[in-house]
Amino acid sequence: MMFDFFNIIFSVISPIVFGLLVINLCLPRLRFSKLEILVIAYAMGAALISGLMFLLSLFGLNLNIIFDILLIGLAVGAIVLIWRRKFFRPQIVKIKITKPVSRWKIALIVILLLWIISQVIFVAIESWLRPIIQYDAVATWSLKAKIFFSHHQVILNPQSPYFLGMRLPNYPLHLPLLETWQALALGSWQDSAIKIIFPLYYLGLIIIFGFNLLRRSSLLKTVIFTFFLSTLPLLVYHARYDYADIVLCFYLLSVLIYFWRSIAENNSHYAYLAGIFAAISAWTKNEGLFLSLIIILSWLIYLLVRRRFKLKLIIPVLIFIVLILPWFIFKTVYHLGWENVESAWRLGWHPQVIPIIFDRLVSTVDWNIWWLIFIISLITFWRKLFIRENLFLFLSVVGAMFFYLALYVFTPNNSYIISGIVDQRNLLTIIPFSIFYIGLLFSNNYDKIEL
Repeated sequence: MMFDFFNIIFSVISPIVFGLLVINLCLPRLRFSKLEILVIAYAMGAALISGLMFLLSLFGLNLNIIFDILLIGLAVGAIVLIWRRKFFRPQIVKIKITKPVSRWKIALIVILLLWIISQVIFVAIESWLRPIIQYDAVATWSLKAKIFFSHHQVILNPQSPYFLGMRLPNYPLHLPLLETWQALALGSWQDSAIKIIFPLYYLGLIIIFGFNLLRRSSLLKTVIFTFFLSTLPLLVYHARYDYADIVLCFYLLSVLIYFWRSIAENNSHYAYLAGIFAAISAWTKNEGLFLSLIIILSWLIYLLVRRRFKLKLIIPVLIFIVLILPWFIFKTVYHLGWENVESAWRLGWHPQVIPIIFDRLVSTVDWNIWWLIFIISLITFWRKLFIRENLFLFLSVVGAMFFYLALYVFTPNNSYIISGIVDQRNLLTIIPFSIFYIGLLFSNNYDKIEL
């Protein structure tokens, strides 16, 4: 048991080391809180591990050899981090509350923070106690990982029945390969230990959201909106189970937030980070590609409208293209599409899904009260909707909504809405966008950047 514990710790620490190495070497001008930099490092390192596992597999290497190579890289990375510590330290932002806070506000903040912490603990315990039993997890995501782990290789032969994990070979491989890494680190397949990925991404989502909203909002408002996000039943559900949607949700929110920070702080290096996370989003789920493109397009439109566009700001787009290019070329060579429905992009007209979508939005199930709050907030703060970088957030939120609406109204993908398979998951990726946007609308601190 103790050996398993240290293996689990290693499986979590190793992506952080890789991520810190990338941040130190490539993004030294960025400013983060201590927790934020750990979250970013884990998310970036996890994607680096899965990406290298895929690329090295293209050369015919089995996973045992790849694991050894990554261990050597991990050791070298740790040495580099220790050596560079003498010459370079990441710029850590310490959060300081400069304004006095009344006792009742302090009490409310403490209560909500304790509730958020208890929610994170609940998700972690639930994830640990429950095996992988949900259909999509058993039939797709963990199935791919189990096949890779049991065969000791990523199967790239299209003639094999286990090609790219057997089922839905067009699905991106970040999550299955990350689970495979967990299993390799543990030395065996253990559902509970491997599922630690999902509470980590859930916790990371909360940290990225809260620490960045605090840059413009008061502590009380930040805690309230972070509480609202962390207690969404659908988000909590996906954080406990083996679905890729919570992982995609984290990366897409990171894309949105760091493009926003590049605008708010006039620092293009945050846009570079957003470009990296955009590529990882496409490496996580197919819809991540299209939603990332919508956010990037919204960012470019904002820069053009505000006359802030410079040629060097095309670098984040190039980062996105370069990082996703290997997977895109691979899918093209092996004729793997981006959708599961035949003729998915054949245009048509399916208005019957509109009342279904509306019913799902306004029903009393789960978290749907949020959309009432969202609309009321837009009406209440209509003067702020397009102030400064709020325009970028508005374009991103509305653009993502219209993407899904158009996808189901004008293409054969409408079958997914009628059957109720994906609508909740699609909205899961949009809701954090909208909560962050509304949180900023509630803020009066439009000049508050330094914490």
